[in-house]
Amino acid sequence: INHGNGFVTRYAHLDAIYVSPGQQVSRGELIGKMGCTGRCSGPHVHFMIIESGTPRDPMNYL
Repeated sequence: INHGNGFVTRYAHLDAIYVSPGQQVSRGELIGKMGCTGRCSGPHVHFMIIESGTPRDPMNYL
């Protein structure tokens, strides 16, 4: 999701994706369902925050 101001968030291992590329989303809107796709040991969401192309520690934003 492109949040503007150089911030992008990415979500991986989703079992279902409820949004489409380019779709505008609102705060609180469901964007996907946690899953275990690819190489994983159990259901979870891989969450990334990228600022101006640089990965950031998500714990600083939660």
